[in-house]
Amino acid sequence: MLNWDHHETIIIEEARQVGKSYFVNNALQQLKKAENIQSYAFDLEKDAKLRRAITQTEDFEDFKSLMHDSYSVREGAILFLDEAQEYPVLANYVKSFKEDWPGVKVILTGSSMNRFFPEETRIPVGRTRSLRLFPFSFLEFIRFTHGEEFYEFLKSAPTKIPPSRHAFLLEQYDTYMRVGGYPEAVKAFYHKEDSVQVLEDIIGTQREDFQRKEAYQPQLFDNIIQTVANNLGSPSKYAQIDATKYHAKKYQLNVKQH
Repeated sequence: MLNWDHHETIIIEEARQVGKSYFVNNALQQLKKAENIQSYAFDLEKDAKLRRAITQTEDFEDFKSLMHDSYSVREGAILFLDEAQEYPVLANYVKSFKEDWPGVKVILTGSSMNRFFPEETRIPVGRTRSLRLFPFSFLEFIRFTHGEEFYEFLKSAPTKIPPSRHAFLLEQYDTYMRVGGYPEAVKAFYHKEDSVQVLEDIIGTQREDFQRKEAYQPQLFDNIIQTVANNLGSPSKYAQIDATKYHAKKYQLNVKQH
């Protein structure tokens, strides 16, 4: 974010609830304190007025004037637009974000950024820098739930571990397999709240998003979740794959040939 020599639009993507918005907003707060860099953050999912205004812009200059006049976005600032994937009009402006707006660095986030550039829109090569934010790893889970001592111990990759500590860490790994790495679920577990309900809510939201927004094969996400659950812990066999769906037969042949 501080490297103004490289002025690509930063695109941060991954599934819902991995902490994209928190990550960016926290970084912007730190930059404000340390470097006195002004930032402007907007959640397009919640800000209906801005959504409408952006959708109605005719070109980049119109968008630039909108952000300057109505939202006071000035040179030397960072503009953060959350949930940008729903507004492909922004995809048309990515090239101009770099070439025609050098005084403002733009950050876009979303859970479905694969839909951000429509098929008819040419992807601006060299104008973006993509980052992916994943759920907590086991190391990060341990760091949050048991502090720096255990985190540093595991990070050092010791060749010898006391048997009692080995047994303890195996128990923690089993817990991690149940709780997962979604920050809200880990936080609920840590505070002895219902992490299972948090996970069910997250998966339910993802399922609804996929069915609502995915025009192509909307049942794919649901089928994947059910198939993984049904075959977890079992040997993977081609016979378990329904070759009548989602071009599976073609993919099977490709895998065999590879």
